[in-house]
Amino acid sequence: MNVWAAGKVLVVRLLQILPKIMAQICTVMSLFALTLISVMLMSKGQYSTTYDELYNSAIQAYTAEDWDGCIESMEMALSEFKFYRTSLVNCRLRCNNVSTSFNADSDVIEDVDLPFFARILKKAECLKNCKDEALGLRPERISGDVTSEFEKRMPYSYLQMAYYKTDQPIKAATAAYTFLLANPEDEMMQGNMEWYHDEMGIDQSTLKDLEILPYQDQSLKAVSAYANEDWPESIKHFEAALSEYLKEYKGCEALCEGPYDYEEFQDLHLSIATHYHSVLSCKESCEEYLAYVDGRHISDIVAQTFHHLQFAYYKVGDLDKAAKSAVTYLLFLPGDEVMAKNVMFYEKQENIDIDSFKPRKDAMEHYARISLQKEMKKFIEETIFNNEDNVSMEATSIFTKIEL
Repeated sequence: MNVWAAGKVLVVRLLQILPKIMAQICTVMSLFALTLISVMLMSKGQYSTTYDELYNSAIQAYTAEDWDGCIESMEMALSEFKFYRTSLVNCRLRCNNVSTSFNADSDVIEDVDLPFFARILKKAECLKNCKDEALGLRPERISGDVTSEFEKRMPYSYLQMAYYKTDQPIKAATAAYTFLLANPEDEMMQGNMEWYHDEMGIDQSTLKDLEILPYQDQSLKAVSAYANEDWPESIKHFEAALSEYLKEYKGCEALCEGPYDYEEFQDLHLSIATHYHSVLSCKESCEEYLAYVDGRHISDIVAQTFHHLQFAYYKVGDLDKAAKSAVTYLLFLPGDEVMAKNVMFYEKQENIDIDSFKPRKDAMEHYARISLQKEMKKFIEETIFNNEDNVSMEATSIFTKIEL
C-alpha cells in the first residue's frame, strides 16, 4: 500500500471515531458544568439535596458496606442539617419583630382582627423572602421521622461503624461518645465504647462531644471553675452559659413554628387555635430538650445557674449581684426556704441597692414568656378542647415537629 492510500485509510478511520470522541468530550464538559453549577448553587443556599435525602443515601451505602460512601453522605447530611436548622431559626427570629406598613387608619377601624392579621401577613412575607434566599431550592417538606433521628444523634451510630471499618479508631470512638451522650442506655454502644478503651487505649475523657451546644460548653467550664473555687472564672462562664441558653431556647421555640397537618376543616379561628396549641406544646418541650449537659439531666437549669451565681458573687464580695441572683432564683423556685433565707441575709446588709432585690430582666422576660405560653395552652385545652367532639389533643414535641 502506498503512502497516499495509507493516509486515506487513516482519515476514514478518524472520521469514524470522531463522533465518539466528541460525545465523550461533551459528556465530560456536561459533568463539569453540572458540578460547577451545583457548587455555585450550594454556596448561595440554593442546593436542593436535603439532609433526609443525604441520610437515606448514607444508610444505603452502609447497607452495601460502602463505608467511604457512607461517611461522605452522612457527614454531608449532618452539615446540611445544621445549616438548614440555623437558617430556619435565623429567618423566624429575624421576622418576629416585623412592622406593618398597610395604609390604613387603625383608630377608626372597628375590626380588631385586621391589625393582627396585617402583622401576620407582613411576617409571612418576611419569612417567605428570607427562606427563599437562605434555603433556595430545598423542598417545603422535610421528613419528620428523619429529623427525629438527627435530634437523637442516630447518624453517629452509623458513622461509628463506618469509621471503625475504615481504620479511623479515634473518629469512631468520638462518634460513639457523641451518640451515647444522647442515648446513655444503648448497651451495644456502651460495649463499643468499652472496646475502644480496652483494646485501643482510648480514654473517654479525651473525647469531644461533636454536637455540644455553646451553653453546654460554657456550663461545663463554669462548673469546673466553681469546683476549683475560681469564683471570677466561674461567674464569667455561668453568665455566658445563661446568655447562650436563653438564645438557644428561643431558637428551639422558633423551630416549633412549622406547618400543621389538619385532619378536618374548621372555622378560621378554631383552626388558628388548634395549630397554635400544637406550637405551644412543642415550645413547652424545649425546657426538657435543653435540660442536658454532658449527658446529664439538670432540672430547673436556669434556676440552678442563678443558684451558683448567687454564691459565686457572694464569694467575690459583689453583694448586689448576689442578692439579685438569689431573688431571680426564687422567681423560678419560690418555695426554696434556703434561698429565701439568703435573701433575708442580703436585706440586712448595708449599702445594697434596692434594685438588687428585683429579678434580672433577662430572666423575667424568659419566665414571663414561658408562663404565658403555659397559660394559653391550658386555656385551649380547658375550653376549645373540652369535649370529644372537638379536635383531639396530641402531644407534640420538638422531636416530632415538622419544621417548615
